[in-house]
Amino acid sequence: MAFVDHPEVPHHRVVIVGSSGTGKTSFLSWVLRYLCRLEKPPVIVLNITGFFGRISSDGEVTAGIRGSSFQLELALRSTVYLCDFSWTDEIDLGIRARTIVMSPPTQTVTMTGPADTMRTLVLVMPVWTLAELETCRSTCYSHTVSQETLFELYQLWGGAVRWTLGTSKQEAKREFTQSIESLSFSSVVEVVGNGGLVELQHGAEDIAVGLRLIHLNVDPDSTFQLTGATMCSTSASALTIK
Repeated sequence: MAFVDHPEVPHHRVVIVGSSGTGKTSFLSWVLRYLCRLEKPPVIVLNITGFFGRISSDGEVTAGIRGSSFQLELALRSTVYLCDFSWTDEIDLGIRARTIVMSPPTQTVTMTGPADTMRTLVLVMPVWTLAELETCRSTCYSHTVSQETLFELYQLWGGAVRWTLGTSKQEAKREFTQSIESLSFSSVVEVVGNGGLVELQHGAEDIAVGLRLIHLNVDPDSTFQLTGATMCSTSASALTIK
């Protein structure tokens, strides 16, 4: 957590991109909790679905208006700006606060060049292994999710924790069917061929429904860089081809 603990770290912005259901929002919640429990918490500006506000160092929460509130705080390197939304190049590059963004896999996240004065670092959230899911299940979900159910849903969704542990079996199966029906074979070929990233014109609905069956692959050396994309499971692949 050097990025949020030390203002002198060179990157001004970290964008964490990941497949649907891998735990990006939960991770952002963990980061928020971590920051608030520091001996000297920073001022935090939080931008999530349904809320935009400031959390002061003493824990006081103040709601604001996106685009106009907390401009002073966002101009300070000492502030931490936490965001959970689709990343675009329209975000105000004048924000100097240390920024952590959770984003679905859009092409824009990789478009950083010499003009990127904020020195953006893009990382990819890996999918969960079956062993990691089982450890999580036995530790946190043993009363609600059986090992048999986990294995059954893993055959559909692969390492997406939301759909294997965080959703009822009936809903997970229903959402899997809906996703299959929403994703054409040609779309799979296009997105996988593009490394799992999608253009913004596909729209949030495509990302949230059909494209959640496509998982981003992360490099094996733990630098969390994108290496490509695959379907979430052999079951999804077989049904998409039909």
